[in-house]
Amino acid sequence: MHSDEAYYWMYSKNPDWGFFDHPPCIALLIRAGYGIIPNELGVRLFPALMGTLTLWLIYTLIETENKKLSLFIMLTSSVILLQTHVCGFLALPDIPVVFFSALFLLLYRNYLVEDKAKWWILLGITGALMLYSKYHAVLVFIFILLSDIKITRRRSFWYIVTIIVVAVIPHLLWQINKDFPTFTYHLFSRSRPYKFDYTVNYFYSQVLIAGPLVGVIILYHSFKFRTSGRFERSMKFILVGFLLFFFFSSFRGRVEAHWTAIAYIPMLVLAYKGILTAKKANKWINFLFLPGIILFLIIRIHLVFPIIPDKWVHINEFKDWRSWADDIKQFAGDKKVVFYNSFQDPSRYSFYAGENAYVINNIYYRQNQYDIWQYEDSVRGEDILFIRARGAKDTLHTSIGLDYPYKFIDNFFSYNKIKISPLHKQYSFPSNALVRIPVLISNQYNIHVDFNEMAGAPAFTTYSLIHRGEFLHTRKFSAQDILHSLDPGEHIMETLKIMTPEKPGKYELMISIGTKHLYPAFNSRIIQLSIH
Repeated sequence: MHSDEAYYWMYSKNPDWGFFDHPPCIALLIRAGYGIIPNELGVRLFPALMGTLTLWLIYTLIETENKKLSLFIMLTSSVILLQTHVCGFLALPDIPVVFFSALFLLLYRNYLVEDKAKWWILLGITGALMLYSKYHAVLVFIFILLSDIKITRRRSFWYIVTIIVVAVIPHLLWQINKDFPTFTYHLFSRSRPYKFDYTVNYFYSQVLIAGPLVGVIILYHSFKFRTSGRFERSMKFILVGFLLFFFFSSFRGRVEAHWTAIAYIPMLVLAYKGILTAKKANKWINFLFLPGIILFLIIRIHLVFPIIPDKWVHINEFKDWRSWADDIKQFAGDKKVVFYNSFQDPSRYSFYAGENAYVINNIYYRQNQYDIWQYEDSVRGEDILFIRARGAKDTLHTSIGLDYPYKFIDNFFSYNKIKISPLHKQYSFPSNALVRIPVLISNQYNIHVDFNEMAGAPAFTTYSLIHRGEFLHTRKFSAQDILHSLDPGEHIMETLKIMTPEKPGKYELMISIGTKHLYPAFNSRIIQLSIH
């Protein structure tokens, strides 16, 4: 099983109205399938069926005389993205969002013809399911409105909006209760200083996933096709809008190729209509179809039965993870397994070892759903096998060639639930100056915490300066006595001294607690610094 699938399987074991990275739809699909067949097939059962239905929906969206099923099969069989993230065998959130988007467009076409209750009720429900699959489905609504703003004159349009808003209230309440972790992550934490490679990678990846052999033909004819009528106009807006939106997104960070998956619904519909009457394009599609199918077939066979030498292509994502988990489980013995800075490894270990693994994340990685679950409570005071622990010198070897530094730690304790809150979210300071920042330090554990005796070593406090997404440095505070001890629920006010950077500009500051076993943790929110 792919590491992301294992992560979503963990979602399904802990159902909720939301999760750190995604809405809950993929978790519900996996939970339903795994309840029927408790193995990899069960995890993938409903996403695979849903992907197949997506093909039927896209074909149904094509309105033209003398439809040729053979041409549709050749086009859809040649698109890499359909093989992986839309109609493939992996349990990924792209599958439900594309399915519900295709269904939404089919219903919307009927709604344009007939303003009847059955259509706007189904549109409202389907629109909500789109958002419960993936957040950027909201772009479908935006580009439909841009293509036909007159649709808002229909009273029933606002009924659709009302149904969607009411349906997503439970998820919004979950976000509010958790302090908007998903929106913070996607809108701010993923931002990076611009690199020209981001944009270049976006362009060539879109051509590649459209089809290594026919991608250019499909893209060209989908853009060239002249639309007629309100529905085709909305399809063109969705296609162009999605590609432009993620093009501009490449200026704030790396764009994953599959994020444009919804755009492939109108792309295939419009490309089909354009290619149908283009003799030269038909000739090339017929010529390139068979080599493409053979290429995909070889790759799929290789995933199960390796037939390509490793020196040409090395794909281990789908192989031997059960033996990997067994190796770690036997090595750990009766100790609990804790990973550092990962959501894939503990998820895959839990699936194949049949027991929970745990994870501690620090500021050099990123937060994920495990931080919300706070599994840290389950290993407090336990003897653990800590994989990738700070200062680990011994190496754990696994049978699949992955090796990990590790430590055995008795009576483990971390300080992730000690919260350090500045009085303000942003500050303005002069450069190269020693400044003071008052903070509130809170003990959110239900036990007394002694920072000098727990976790096998005294704790220390650090501050980290980040500039344009890059860590400048992490330094310990000079005063060890900042941290003494805290009773359960106790709060204390402290004033921390930091040295500001020499160069003026915008910076981010994080205040953390670490030990000899643990790198600085996410104890504070990011504090914005304006240095002048």
